[in-house]
Amino acid sequence: MATRIPIAFRRGPRTKKKAIDLIKTWHIYRGDKRSGELKLNERASCFNQVEVINGPHKGKQGEVVSVVRDLNKVIVENINMVRGPSHRYVKSTPVAAGRSYLSPSPIHYSNVNLVDPSIGKPTRVAIRFTDEGEKVRVSKKTGTIIPKPAAQKLATEDQPFFDAVKAEFGERCTDDLAIRVTRAFHGVKKNRLQFTLAETKKIVDWRAASNVDSILTRELDLTKIYNECWPVYLYGEDSEGHVLTVDRVGEMNVDGFLKNFSHVSQLLPHRVQYMERIQWEKVAISTRLGRRVYKHVCVVDLKGLGMKHVSPSVLSQLKPIFDVGQLYYPETLHCLYIVNAPLIFYGAWKVISALIQPETREKIQVFKDAKTFTAAAQKHGIPLESLPKFLGGSHPGRLMDNTFTPCVPDTPLPAATYSAAEAKIAAVAAATATATAELEVSKAT
Repeated sequence: MATRIPIAFRRGPRTKKKAIDLIKTWHIYRGDKRSGELKLNERASCFNQVEVINGPHKGKQGEVVSVVRDLNKVIVENINMVRGPSHRYVKSTPVAAGRSYLSPSPIHYSNVNLVDPSIGKPTRVAIRFTDEGEKVRVSKKTGTIIPKPAAQKLATEDQPFFDAVKAEFGERCTDDLAIRVTRAFHGVKKNRLQFTLAETKKIVDWRAASNVDSILTRELDLTKIYNECWPVYLYGEDSEGHVLTVDRVGEMNVDGFLKNFSHVSQLLPHRVQYMERIQWEKVAISTRLGRRVYKHVCVVDLKGLGMKHVSPSVLSQLKPIFDVGQLYYPETLHCLYIVNAPLIFYGAWKVISALIQPETREKIQVFKDAKTFTAAAQKHGIPLESLPKFLGGSHPGRLMDNTFTPCVPDTPLPAATYSAAEAKIAAVAAATATATAELEVSKAT
């Protein structure tokens, strides 16, 4: 009697997975979105939209909420909501209630087209240059310029939550913070409004109790020692204007920390000052670009990581430090790259990752060496000119200490409720809207 061969052995040799031929030049960006039923003169400020042109969702329009460059795919809001990996449940924590929600699955780049705003139909685009030398996207059907997405406007279903936050807290809550908390808790399905208002109250009350609005104008205790023990640098920006911050573990003086800071409460004000400096830089970038930018990219270089960095006395102080960003600066992290990760890190990562909220953990990528990171960073829209020299780039960097100033002179502090920056953004948006409306009228006549 013949022996039955297991199916695993009858299948033959496994074929190596074919490498994806990555798209080098993208014409679709995060923020390209639907214009809905807007009138012609109203479309100018909410100009971009994409439409699915193939598959079961053909004809649907939506906003691109994420671009997955490693897979040549995009994620479009409320489209391709498939159960399975996309059906997520986040367990409850002491600071956040558990919640279950669906999230859209990626759609291949070739199945999505931008919509020509002049005719309301999907179109392929070409890259052209204006008389001023600006690179623009142009519809191949009509020649209409399709500008890159400006400020990331709130979705229609999110607007009531933004309005409720502003009505509840008034001038105590900036537009920037109101937008961030509205988007940060977008996935909460049960009592979302109450949850959002409660979390916003924690942030507003904490800022008042800690005098955060004035923290950039005063000298903290042991500031010089802190900056010497933990130097942090600011580098360039990615293609969307997100500034890069870089921490080098090898430059951290752990012994100096343990000697001069007996309790984590002495470290937290310095961490808050660091976060406020990043916010200050983002206000400057928003002013320069004429659109709101409220996220940043964080790079942690683990070269030089040793046992002293993962000792219990050090790890016990990490959670309160992480909580500053997670609890009081929601929706400010675009992504976090961990570079030059040694074997010792992976053991500590099991402990550290448990201290990080699931939403933040999804934004973290780990690379074993700088070369792998640099290649991935360029695919993610971070040019070599924005990376530090020790990671293969050419940017000199700026030290984030008490001498730090943002990239645009005379930028108001974050405590100034972003009024000057928001006024500049509004002015640029209004000018763009007027120019686009005039162009449409001239075409019509």
